[in-house]
Amino acid sequence: MSEVIKPFRWDITRREQVGSLVNANLPEIPAGVEGQLLACCARVIAFAGDSDLVFVGRSPHPLFDLLSGLLVDTSWQPRLSIFGVSLGWWNDVRMRPRLKPYLEELGLAPALFLHRERPAAFVDVVDEGSTFGGLIDVLHRFSREEGVEWAAMARKIRIVGLTWREKTSPKTWRWQQHRDWFELLQSRAIKNVSVEPDLFVFLSSGPKTSISFSPWWWDDPGALEPLRDTESLEALALGLHLFDFGRVRENRFRFARELAGQPAMRDRWFRSLVLELKR
Repeated sequence: MSEVIKPFRWDITRREQVGSLVNANLPEIPAGVEGQLLACCARVIAFAGDSDLVFVGRSPHPLFDLLSGLLVDTSWQPRLSIFGVSLGWWNDVRMRPRLKPYLEELGLAPALFLHRERPAAFVDVVDEGSTFGGLIDVLHRFSREEGVEWAAMARKIRIVGLTWREKTSPKTWRWQQHRDWFELLQSRAIKNVSVEPDLFVFLSSGPKTSISFSPWWWDDPGALEPLRDTESLEALALGLHLFDFGRVRENRFRFARELAGQPAMRDRWFRSLVLELKR
């Protein structure tokens, strides 16, 4: 069976894979960004509910890397995955089948989705929501093609959008209110986590370890090759830094305190996670 074509990304949990690249130069990190990421991760978990977390595209990689360290050796460690695809406003139906092997590997293809132990919460930085729209369109179309009941799939889908923090008012523009695909999901499936502008820019514009996996890459084996340019190596160094930061016991306790301040503490599954982190 041929290898699934997906964008290469170093496994930061395995130093032997990284080799000498572990000494790559760390990019400039805005002051306090680690603390902001801790708070953001706590809200993502709380808003996603008792779900698996699927980080979409490249922008949320710092959250994935930090959580990989924070949750190492806990029951939540296997709940983290990356669907490193770039969808946006695309409509070439000929490209859709090329995503299926990647979705199957992650247990996100329609037939596999129904057998998931928990819902899948897709997490991404949101501008206009085009990536989420493309994702839901792909899943919906595949479900129809495979004869899988969409309503059953939709019950296991969550969306967590990271949005630019601004003052709330009746005139505030909310991205999900302007998307037709919103009607395909349950009414409470979409949640927003507002983040400070500097963190939003950091996530959106910071260095990336992998290619933007746009449709023209979906059948190109070149996507499996690691990048070794300056930006990619800086992004690798950042990922290793955040992973190591998350493994520090003091930071895990700090994260547990962030979680304890969330309304989700009323739920047993959430309290169990907090207790694991304090051990």
